[in-house]
Amino acid sequence: MREVIDKWRQLGTESPTRRILKAMVTVFSVTSIVKVLGAAKVLLVARFYGTSDDLDAYLIAFVIPSFFADAIAGATSSALIPVYVETRAQSGAAGARRLLGNVVFLCLAICLGLMVAVWVASDSILALIASGFHSEKLALTKSLLRVMVVILLFGGLGSIWKSVLNSMDRFALPAAVTVITPFATMAAVSGVWLAGGKPDGFTLAYGTVVGACLECLFIGWRIVKAGVSPLPVWSGGDRATAKLIEQYWPVTVGSLVAGSAAYVNIGVAASLGAGSVAALNYGTRVLNLVLAIGPGAMGVAMLPHFSALVAEQRWVDLRKTLSDYRRSVLLIAVPVTAVLVIASALLVRVLFEHGQFTGADTEQVADVQRLALLQIPFAILSVILAKLTSSLKTNQSLLGGAVASLAVNLILNYALTPYLGVAGIALATSAAACVYYCYLSHMLFRRGW
Repeated sequence: MREVIDKWRQLGTESPTRRILKAMVTVFSVTSIVKVLGAAKVLLVARFYGTSDDLDAYLIAFVIPSFFADAIAGATSSALIPVYVETRAQSGAAGARRLLGNVVFLCLAICLGLMVAVWVASDSILALIASGFHSEKLALTKSLLRVMVVILLFGGLGSIWKSVLNSMDRFALPAAVTVITPFATMAAVSGVWLAGGKPDGFTLAYGTVVGACLECLFIGWRIVKAGVSPLPVWSGGDRATAKLIEQYWPVTVGSLVAGSAAYVNIGVAASLGAGSVAALNYGTRVLNLVLAIGPGAMGVAMLPHFSALVAEQRWVDLRKTLSDYRRSVLLIAVPVTAVLVIASALLVRVLFEHGQFTGADTEQVADVQRLALLQIPFAILSVILAKLTSSLKTNQSLLGGAVASLAVNLILNYALTPYLGVAGIALATSAAACVYYCYLSHMLFRRGW
């Protein structure tokens, strides 16, 4: 009997499904704590800023560098981890070190170039996405953007180092470090208030920059402690670097295209009147929390393990793992989504209706939140399929899905907002998430998955 139990434990330990589940629970637990703590920032901002012009300006200014940083981060993880795992298995630590040095070098060059481009083109960019702002508000937004453009660099470098730690089955620290930025922002707002001043848009901007810098420095220090050099060292092109670039560009372009939906959404919201950008921001907070601690945790945990299964050509295990998680998502995500939609108004009232945030704001934000939450099942399933696509090194499919999703989002934004207002933006986003999932499913089905 003991031999049977030992054998069962051994099988459980070797099961890819169990290994991914263990990693996912780690990321899920840490991310949940981080997001709950980070929610304090949202509540503090709601209390001091409500739906003011300062908050609208900060949100528009923040979304531009964070858009590029997120695109680089998403592309880095999806392209780097499968190639890094394969290179480490085939060429050892020396090959992995050469690859990482090249990647950091290229990332540094890209980020610096983008920072200069955003700084120079700030007027043109804001003319596109903040056309509804009056001149004083537009000038404030431009100033805040030029303060926060540096987070693009911190986010890009940090994403590489987090991906390396994840490939080494170290998930807790990269997930936990993201709590630094919201705490730095809260410290800035609270410090100004305690000193007798009035927090403004610059308070939020400087707090965000300091937090992003500290996150980058901390994760870089942990990379050194793990015995890996974080420095940009160009060792010349090799097969691994060429393969990574081949996978990197479609994910980067796809991430930029997908991330453009945020520009479309905010730009449309900015044209709908004062407070609409803030209403969209508040109305997607619960959604972003769910996606961060659900699909976010799944994606972080799945990619290294999917990549290892592909490198080892364990196709049966990969198919079984994929089937297990798709079935589990359907059984959990749909009921959770229904509960959140039904309780939407209550959630907004409890979370935000304090200080400058009024009952009228609650009604508008609850409408946005209900329609935004509909995308949860599609978003979770899409993460699973996207990580499988990256592990198979067929990232071109992600670009096609992003283009289709953006087209649907753009068309429905302008079709729905005349009737639903800012809530129409949320419904358009949910429909686009459904289209993205259907596209990835079709592409993988054509490849026998």
